[in-house]
This record gives sequence, structure tokens and C-alpha cells, in this order.
Amino acid sequence: EVIVDFIKLEHSLFDYLKCEILDSGEIKAYVERLVIEDEEIDEENEDLNCIILSKAVKKNPSITVDEYLSEQINLDIEPADIKQILYNLKQKLKVLQKEKEFEFFENKLHTNVTGYVKKYNNNDYIISFPEGEGILKKNKILPNDIIKSNTYIKLYVEDVRQGDNNQVFFSRIHPNFVKELLISEIPEISEHLIEIKSIARDFGSKTKIAVNSNTSYLNAKKCCIGENGNKIKNVIKEISGEKIDIVSWDSDITQFIVNAFFPYNIIEIIKKKENDYIVIIDDEDFKKAMGRNGQNIKLIKRLCGLKKIQLMTEKEKSDNYKKHVETLLSNLIKQLEIEEMMAHLLINEGMDTSEVIANSSIETISSLDGFNEEIAEILIDRAKEYIENEKNIFKKEMIENKLDVSLFDISCLSIFKIKHLIENSINSKTLLSFLDTDELEAIFENTEEFINTDEAEMIIRQSRNISQ
Repeated sequence: EVIVDFIKLEHSLFDYLKCEILDSGEIKAYVERLVIEDEEIDEENEDLNCIILSKAVKKNPSITVDEYLSEQINLDIEPADIKQILYNLKQKLKVLQKEKEFEFFENKLHTNVTGYVKKYNNNDYIISFPEGEGILKKNKILPNDIIKSNTYIKLYVEDVRQGDNNQVFFSRIHPNFVKELLISEIPEISEHLIEIKSIARDFGSKTKIAVNSNTSYLNAKKCCIGENGNKIKNVIKEISGEKIDIVSWDSDITQFIVNAFFPYNIIEIIKKKENDYIVIIDDEDFKKAMGRNGQNIKLIKRLCGLKKIQLMTEKEKSDNYKKHVETLLSNLIKQLEIEEMMAHLLINEGMDTSEVIANSSIETISSLDGFNEEIAEILIDRAKEYIENEKNIFKKEMIENKLDVSLFDISCLSIFKIKHLIENSINSKTLLSFLDTDELEAIFENTEEFINTDEAEMIIRQSRNISQ
């Protein structure tokens, strides 16, 4: 093919030229033409891909219609031509090799392979295979890895790129490297009796893997660990002693969180909002459950697919609640000019801020023990008056300082929310409209007025002037 390509450059008429290189090194060139009936085409329109029978039998008496007539062509190839052909041949072989290499590694993408460590070059390990080579960068190896040249090593095929120079990149720190090791070491996983549901890895230190049994007779966790940990030992050895925690997956997120913290004693799990939980734990287990620098919490959060897990002891929960109630009491007493006893009654019934009271009906408040319609009406009026005054004072200050006051156009934003948004550099409707619900919820995390998804959607809709 390379020789044909070369000759075509000099002899464009030979569209059907074929070549072969004999063992002796001689190059043989010939054309093959289909033999057709004389009536099918006249001699003038004849081309190199066909020849009429009357002409073909003169060259080969035994040939018949629909056979191919092969005619050798004398080649006069100069030494310079041979060098050019050789160069073209090498280039073609390189292209074919790259195509073969890309095809092989593309089929291995996101799986584990075993390669030969050829050499260490410029902070990269060159890993060799019969089908080609790839790169293991120094920042993709484990802290405890000892990698020597002329040895074999297991790797995860992280990326395969095609171009003028194909590039294959390996990793030993990718979470799925451990996953693939488990698949290769534990038959029940490779046979789909056990499913790996999620994985969280702090490479070089610890990996947590959630597993679930697809059959009623298998305990997924015990099966993966094996008797005396024999099934998991090879995996741990391969990742240079990195710890592995096998966790029983559960469709109930609360139970899944409990399983992920095992063996620590969980007392209570409180859902603050979607994907945001408070976990109350035994005082004695707190430090271990948190892990060094919060590592265990971070891994569990990723394993369970949560945005946040806040770990606290029973005492912390109690202290936090007392502080929260004290703040609410102080605010209601000051803002509504009421006695402490009445403020306690309102808080116990969930009427814990002026905003909640201002947006409540007379019927709702008057139905509470110790309240009537007259008191309810007074409380609602005072709450509205307080909110309006606060807004006006703050808005006036902003106008005097020539600041944007467009946030005040959003009716569902309390004065607290407006102030908090401004503190977080969201100081206009335009900037607020650029946020999505998750971003807005995150801004109000751990505040007295954290918002849920529905509230966030309403605020963003108003900022974009979208009616419900």
C-alpha cells in the first residue's frame, strides 16, 4: 500500500496498481483488470479496471469473462525512490501502531490493567504493554508506593486521548482503582451477586465502600471481607496498606448513615433539609467518629451522597438548643414588647420569629392556649410594624450611602435575609437572579433563618421577575 501510494504520486493513471515485496527484496507491481464481454463497452471507453475479452485472450488464452487479468508492470525505481518508499513505510507503520494502541487502551478505559514499568522519566513512569505505552504521573501514585523499573504494576486506565501522539494516562489514586481491585478479588461482585453502590476514597489513608447484596442469602459486607479478612487482604496489600471500610448500603438514608458510622453509637439523626443531616453521637465516640481532621465525616458524606453532615454530642445539642431558644426569647421580647412567659408560649408553638407571627392568621394565634383574637391581632400588628420599621431604617441607610436597594423589591425576603445576602456579596436583584437554589440554600446554612428548597425557588423566581 505504501509503495502504491508512492508510485501514484508519479503515475496517477495507475488507480488499480498493486504491489508486493518478495522475500528477495524485489518489488513486483501489477494491475488487475476485470474481463468483460466485448459488447459491454467499446475499446475507446475501456479503462484500467476492466478489459474486453477479445484483448484479454491475446495476453492469456485461457482467461474467461468475470475473471481478472493480471499484468506485471516494469518498475524503474531509483535509489532515492527506495529511500522515500522506506520512509513512507515507516510512517505508515507508526500510524497503524498508534491506531492499534488507541483501540486497545480505549477498550480498557476505566478498568484495571497490569503493565511493565519501563523507565522513570521527568516525574513520569513510562508503562509498557505489548500493544503500546502509557504514562503514570508521580502525582497519581500512592504515598507509600515503591515503584521500580523492570517490574509489573497494577493500574487504572484513567484517560485515553487520540491525536498525532496518542496519550494514555494511568492512576493508582482514583476511587475506581479500588473498586476494580474488589471486582477482580471477590467473585460474588464479578458475578453480580453483590453490587458496589458507592465509594469514597482519601487515597493513601482510607477508602469506604458501600455494598449491597442482590440475593437474600448473602450478607454483602461479610462476604466482601471474608473469613479473617482473607478476601480483602490482597486489595489492601495492592494499595500499600490503605485502610478499607466495607459498609452495608441501605435505601433508607438514615439507616445508611448509621451503617456508615458503625461501630460508633449513633443516638439520633436529625434531617435539617434535603441532603443535610445532624448526627448525635455518644460523647465517648465523638473523636473517633469524626476522624483525624474530620476525615471520617468527609468520607461518609461522600459515600452517602450528602451535602453536609454535622456531628455533635448530646450535650452540644442541648447547649445549642438552649442558646437558640435564649436568642429567640430575647428577640421576641424586644421586638413585640411582650413578657417572657408569652414569648415562651409562642416559641413552644413554633411562633419563634416576628416574620412567622407577621405571616400567621389571627385564627391560628388565637387558637393557642392563653391567647385570644385581641392578643393575636396586637401581636401580628406589632410584628408587621417592627419588620417594616427595620426595613425602612436599613433601606434609608443604604440610599444615603448610594447603594443598590433592589433586594427590597422581593417581598419574601425578610430584613435578616437581605442583610445576610449583602454580607455575602449578593447586594442586588441581578446578582441574586444568577444563583441557583443550591447556592442560595448554602448561603443560609447554619443561620437562624435557613431556607428550604421551596423558599429558595420562590426568592429566585421573584429576583428574575417570574410569576408563579
